[in-house]
Amino acid sequence: MILDNFFLVDRKYYKKSLKRKSNIFEIISALEEYSIYNRINTLTAIYKAQHGWLGASFSIADILTVIYFYLAKIEGVYKFNDFDYTLLSKGHAAVMQYACLAGLGIIPTKSLLNYKTPNGPQAHTDISTKGIYINSGSLGQTLSKATGIALANSKSKIFVILGDGELQEGQNYEALMTIKQYKLFNVIPIIDCNRIQSDSNVDDIKKIYDLGYVLRGFGFDVLEVDGHNYDELILKLSKIYNTQEKNQIMIAYTEKGAGVSFMSASAAKRRKYIWHSAIPDKIQYLEALEELKQKIKNEKIFLELTTFIKLEKQKLSEPKEKPQSKKEYSTGEYFSKTITELAKKNKNIYCIDADLEKSCKLTEFALNFSHRFIEVGIAEQDMISIAGGLALSGKLPIVNTYANFYRRGFEQIYVNATENTRVIYAGHYSGLCYTTDGKTHQATGDVAMFRSIPNMLVFYPTFNFEIPQILNWYLIEKIQAPIYFKLHRTAPLVNFFGKLNIAFNYGFGNKIIDNNSEVCVLTSGPQLINFCGAALDKLKKKNKISADLFAVSTLKNLDIKFVNEITDKYKKIFFIEELIDCAGLFDEFMKKLASQDNPEKLPQIYYRAVNDFTFCTLDRIALYKYFKLDTDNIFLELLKQKINE
Repeated sequence: MILDNFFLVDRKYYKKSLKRKSNIFEIISALEEYSIYNRINTLTAIYKAQHGWLGASFSIADILTVIYFYLAKIEGVYKFNDFDYTLLSKGHAAVMQYACLAGLGIIPTKSLLNYKTPNGPQAHTDISTKGIYINSGSLGQTLSKATGIALANSKSKIFVILGDGELQEGQNYEALMTIKQYKLFNVIPIIDCNRIQSDSNVDDIKKIYDLGYVLRGFGFDVLEVDGHNYDELILKLSKIYNTQEKNQIMIAYTEKGAGVSFMSASAAKRRKYIWHSAIPDKIQYLEALEELKQKIKNEKIFLELTTFIKLEKQKLSEPKEKPQSKKEYSTGEYFSKTITELAKKNKNIYCIDADLEKSCKLTEFALNFSHRFIEVGIAEQDMISIAGGLALSGKLPIVNTYANFYRRGFEQIYVNATENTRVIYAGHYSGLCYTTDGKTHQATGDVAMFRSIPNMLVFYPTFNFEIPQILNWYLIEKIQAPIYFKLHRTAPLVNFFGKLNIAFNYGFGNKIIDNNSEVCVLTSGPQLINFCGAALDKLKKKNKISADLFAVSTLKNLDIKFVNEITDKYKKIFFIEELIDCAGLFDEFMKKLASQDNPEKLPQIYYRAVNDFTFCTLDRIALYKYFKLDTDNIFLELLKQKINE
């Protein structure tokens, strides 16, 4: 069906079941057709969202098609006393699972066009979508969840699709031992061995020299299969499915991006595979549809798709050159540029990464200092403890991953801190401006976590210029403590202040707006400083009300002098934070205030922060609006409190 500029294969072209067909050739023919439909619907969903992971989705298209449309007992499709579970551990491929659910009529086909929106299918599989049983996104956890489900549901078969790069997460091996120990024959792990993780070969990141041998060592029978060959998939998956008294595991050899020639690969030069997260432009979208169309046997869909491609090609015109705009760096990008410059002068600086080199903008460091760049793959706990070892050896390790993924290595961070060594932790992609990838990737609780560790320094840079100042202070003063930086992926969404350059002063905030008011707003981070600035400007112009604004980037060990200056001068204080509502700036400020004799009269204090889980949205400001942290909501809150009274 044609929906505006997008094409989806409607549910009516799928049959409910292929199990009753006696002719295996008819079954295979139908499954191959369905896999094309699923690829088309996945392609369109990701193209519409302008975000997603086509390579990972396409590599498992045939595996999921066999499971959903031939082998498994699917809840809601037929009446069963019990039903089977299909769990996607490699959550980046979520859209392919959503496409299968749409093909079975479990979710509406049109809902695929709402991928990564608040009320649509989430970036990674999420139980808010019917037919999904676990939340994914954080790799390496699903096999353990399958173990728990199997212990509670002995009659259900539980398929778990894992990535081969994902095997770098050690929790998978803990789960395999538990599955074997408890003889959970109903858990069916399937490893999507497409041999490329992100943009490089798995073997170039962390090679397993004989995966089959390793898995047999855990006591599993290993079945190897061509993950795109339906004869083999049906035969061997059916064998595993019908075996009652044996632990079995499947290694399915696939191609990342399989089904579209210019996306497909089973090997890539280091850093050169682009279709892990690349999004096709309009021409590439139509080219991919044209290639998939050639494999379609259903005449109606073939003709409908032919018409769609023809009409959309007619709409294409010469691309207009976009005006060149000056690059504005996010705090995350600026941090990575800064450590690269510092590494030129300081040979003790090492940079460690967990398969997020491009995302964290570390490629320049990696190419210039290859002997000091350590890529550990998808293994956060390993990365953090390696940093601990480097620190014990007199080096200065800089650990890089998404802020949210530090949760996996919290114990390792804590133990490193007990050794009183110097480790720099960079928490990239934090804050509410990272809207696309949902609750398992978005971080608002990272500051609370790091503040709970004794001796840890915690900074939330508000402006880029603070980053080299903080790092140089840390290096020059030889501060004997670990340090955490909360960093954003996105430059300010509202650039109210433009260029500023203020000296960093550890433990103190910087006054950014001085209206000589008796009211002040305290905030942190590049987004909220601009939202607050715009709100105060609006308040002054529209309502003749003024307040002062402070940027406070030190979120642990605030200087008591700064706290006293604020409480002595201001009658009303507003704390507005892009953090979960515990253990942030407000808590640090109040802790310092409580550490001394309270003054006779305290100012009135107001507080606003994040008070719930986050979610996916393609609107960059939507999360700020939801938590009432955007310009308009801050303006209304300040107005409501009548800050001039």
